[in-house]
Amino acid sequence: MVMWTRRKHKRLVKEVFSTNPHSTDMNESEMERLTVYALTTPKKLPEIGLYLERRVGKKFARKEYGHLQVAIRIMNQLIIACHADLRLFASVVERLTKFLLRQVDAPDLQVLGCETLTVFANTQDESQQAHSLLPFIDDLVRLCLDTHPRPDLRLRIREAGLRAMLTLVVVMDSGLAEQLGKVMPAVLSNMNTGPLDAPRGSR
Repeated sequence: MVMWTRRKHKRLVKEVFSTNPHSTDMNESEMERLTVYALTTPKKLPEIGLYLERRVGKKFARKEYGHLQVAIRIMNQLIIACHADLRLFASVVERLTKFLLRQVDAPDLQVLGCETLTVFANTQDESQQAHSLLPFIDDLVRLCLDTHPRPDLRLRIREAGLRAMLTLVVVMDSGLAEQLGKVMPAVLSNMNTGPLDAPRGSR
């Protein structure tokens, strides 16, 4: 019984995934069960977070990007539902978000990272905003200035970076003042209606 209880969070997480590792479908009813469990047993949030982090690592190594995206969507929903206890698994959220933002060869994951950062930023306690969000500024600046060789992907990456940057600007307000020297050039460069920067490797 004790062993079953210890593994309950893993079982609940697994049930959210489809049987096809490349599918982004998720079992919404099982997601609701996981959410209720997390809300009523917040002490399990660190374990849930670490388990999701391990699954993301495994899915990335196997190139099972469908399940990887599901794992991140699970985390995003838990961030929103369990925001009052976000501190219990915030470190996992920060690590996974940075991991996604830095996947320069996987634009879909970078965009997913921006979406997660936006969710994370909007649920941050004011006392933790600067500490938790400032480390992401450099990553977002890089995305806003992305030079992917495919114009459509370059635009998609930049738009995702700009949306996330806007969220941080609004949420952090004066806490972002010292970073304006980095932020403004990245934003202003995207106001140019001419050709975007040269593609990667063309300089």
